Amino acid sequence: MPPHLPHTLPEPNFRLLHLRETRPAAACPQLGLSHVAEPMLGQVVLGWVVLIEVVVGLTLALILAGRSWGHWPRRYAALVRRLVQGYGRRCPRGKDAAGNGAGPGKTPFEANNNSLTKEELKAVPFALELFRPVQNEHWNFMSFPGTDDPLDLVVYTLSCVIRYGIIFPIRLQLLLFSSSFIGLAGVVSYIKPYTQRQRLYCCSVYARSFSASMGLVATYHDKENKARSPGIAMSNHLTANDIQYIFADVDFTEPKPQGYTVTGQLHNGIIGYIIKMAARIAPIYFLDRSRPEERKNFHKNVVEAASKGEIDPVLLFPEGYCSNNTGVMQMRKAAFEEGINVYPIAIKQNAITGDSFWYEDTFLPYIFRVMTSWCISYDVYYMPKQRRHDSEDCEKFSARIQQLIADKIGVPAVPYGGSELSRAKKAFLKGR
Repeated sequence: MPPHLPHTLPEPNFRLLHLRETRPAAACPQLGLSHVAEPMLGQVVLGWVVLIEVVVGLTLALILAGRSWGHWPRRYAALVRRLVQGYGRRCPRGKDAAGNGAGPGKTPFEANNNSLTKEELKAVPFALELFRPVQNEHWNFMSFPGTDDPLDLVVYTLSCVIRYGIIFPIRLQLLLFSSSFIGLAGVVSYIKPYTQRQRLYCCSVYARSFSASMGLVATYHDKENKARSPGIAMSNHLTANDIQYIFADVDFTEPKPQGYTVTGQLHNGIIGYIIKMAARIAPIYFLDRSRPEERKNFHKNVVEAASKGEIDPVLLFPEGYCSNNTGVMQMRKAAFEEGINVYPIAIKQNAITGDSFWYEDTFLPYIFRVMTSWCISYDVYYMPKQRRHDSEDCEKFSARIQQLIADKIGVPAVPYGGSELSRAKKAFLKGR
């Protein structure tokens, strides 16, 4: 035996051996819980991803095939309304975080008489009513509860999980697809011009995928009254997205399919990109509000296009401003010429599931709010063709169209135009 090794081995320490054997056994329950929790979490995440991708994939497949989800979106919207009107009745939010503006009959602006003209003072109540967020009678689970009831907090938390964790990721992917599709379609148009049917197919796919990304649930009524060329389709206005919402109902499979000739303002950012790409596949007349001399040319081109009938009917929003759908503003007179076929379109929203009115200063906060709402519920009514009577001038004809749309959706026809109301509101707020 080597000299550095002891002649006898030390006796084993059975106490240490016992401890070493028992420690892993004591740790087994903890390791078992982690081994169970991690696979469960992974399965939940996988299920969440699969659910989102399946819904997005099926939705896009249906849109590309010219099909739809049928009655399911309307059933979903009806379910949300029933829940809000049922549970929400327990905690009504007559004036919640959506806004507290004063409406007609409420005059907190008596002190501002010195800063407003008499006409502006009359217009202020209408301006504050039309340009504020819609105030629902019931809490729709989208604003933080203002009560101490813990059940309200649970409902709000569940609402956030559903809207931000499931609905928003689905809609975000649909928005990315629609933006990519319109860009690709615009690029392809440089290589190969589209036929009328191909052009309308591209417009339809873009409009429907974009509308789906905004959560639009629309019912289109009286389709036999849809605009035909030559003519002008005139609609009330809630948001810049109204163009896509109306275009989403275009049927490119008709024997002689027709869409719309779009009108709009020049914009920067996302809206500007969409408009530039859309101009490659659809005729668009632009209006630059910063250049007054262009207004005459704009209206001249619109009337000329509507008279000749060489292109699709012109889609026009003659109010000129977006409002919250609680009234119809006076319409600009320039397009109400003699001999022009006018096809009124009345849009009515049910804001209990989400407010489509664009009241934010910029577009990104607006679409984020819309994309995280339950849905945008629209009823779109196509009304019979109208022509100017011999006894009417442009002003009377425009007033008649305004009243027709207002009566159809059950709101008042406001005796002021959008420009007057906007100036009155700014003057009032400046004088506060």
